Amino acid sequence: MPGYKSEITKRINKEDIEKMIRICNNIRDMCIIALLYLIPLRPSELLEIKKEDIEIKEDGTITLYVTTKKTGKKNMPKRQFIIKPEDTLIYKVIYKYLSYAKKMTQNKIFNINDSRIRQIIYNLSKKAIGIQICPYTFRHNRLTKLANEGANINDLMYAKGCIDIRSISPYLHGKPQKVEID
Repeated sequence: MPGYKSEITKRINKEDIEKMIRICNNIRDMCIIALLYLIPLRPSELLEIKKEDIEIKEDGTITLYVTTKKTGKKNMPKRQFIIKPEDTLIYKVIYKYLSYAKKMTQNKIFNINDSRIRQIIYNLSKKAIGIQICPYTFRHNRLTKLANEGANINDLMYAKGCIDIRSISPYLHGKPQKVEID
């Protein structure tokens, strides 16, 4: 797990993401930002998404199958993330780009590298919200939000793509639990 610097702990919200998307002039980059915001992916996992990892149903529901990285185990099953249709800029950007990506001739839907993702996010976040954030800010933000909303340990481990409970300990600080004593 990367060491968290002070700026990585900044909470980013939907409005911050929409500001970043609005100043972006490239649908691919908009989709990268939107997906990283919604799903706690490592940049390398995002870059591994292929056309066959995307299902778009008639009702607009999007299912992504993501290969887990960094577990040390080979042939791990792909994690499944479902994005429900909604009338938001974030959903519309994802739907538009993934619908286009399904028709591309190349298999991988993002034909860039990790350093380009960092550069995109650094530049757009600085312009839109006044600070530079890194791709892992999105991951940390989403996992913290899931924990604060009451996700159980197994769900957090699944979302993070980990097999060691110690790697989710930074997210278990959530809301205080009420304990009844007889």
